[in-house]
Amino acid sequence: EYSYRRGDLLEAARKFLEAAATGASDAELAAASIYRAAEMMRLAERPEDVRELVRRLEDKFPSSPWTVRARKLAGEAGQ
Repeated sequence: EYSYRRGDLLEAARKFLEAAATGASDAELAAASIYRAAEMMRLAERPEDVRELVRRLEDKFPSSPWTVRARKLAGEAGQ
């Protein structure tokens, strides 16, 4: 969140992905962190990265509400 507030979207995405890796034992935390990384990539106008993160959520957390939200996020960005 700190990097996001500073406007460093790529660093924020990296930190969210780190949180997903360290919180892997908590599936919802990991899914939420990947979703937040996808949000940062959307804000940074990096559609390929958004698509990759959505694919990751679909593969690892297919029934998570975060995956549903990520699909919508990708759709809003015209992915």
